[in-house]
Amino acid sequence: MSKHTEPNYVDFNLNSNIKVKLNNYGRSILKKQHNELYSSLRVIDVPYIPHPVDEEGYCTFQMYVFMNTFGSHVLAGSVYLPFSIDIKVSI
Repeated sequence: MSKHTEPNYVDFNLNSNIKVKLNNYGRSILKKQHNELYSSLRVIDVPYIPHPVDEEGYCTFQMYVFMNTFGSHVLAGSVYLPFSIDIKVSI
């Protein structure tokens, strides 16, 4: 018989950083959003600079920025997400 234990929780602020590994789909979303922003501002020739990646392949985002950027691309049951589901959370 297994004993039920409560999960451990930590406080986390939406302004805190997370690290994720983007795939090609995720990188294309960032580039598309960049291009759409500057196109809507009627600004041309602003080169897209890919999001920095650390030595382990992770990109760092504030959680609220990550949710705003990728939230509409995350659907229940989706087989293709823009990032790995293993996320590192700073605490």
